[in-house]
Amino acid sequence: MILRFDDTNPINEKGEFVENIIKDLKRLDIIPDIVSNTSDHFGAIENACRKLITDGKAYADDTPAE
Repeated sequence: MILRFDDTNPINEKGEFVENIIKDLKRLDIIPDIVSNTSDHFGAIENACRKLITDGKAYADDTPAE
């Protein structure tokens, strides 16, 4: 089992929440094999997005918000 925390803004994430979730899961006898964070994979995610855009399978909308 992989427990992944979606910390897309890691600066604002609080470690106490991660610790409490892991403790709560342990109380339920749920022990993940791997604990991962989205931020651990930002480089791979960016590379995949760039490839999709380059291959014409995705686009990035850069129009101004207004």
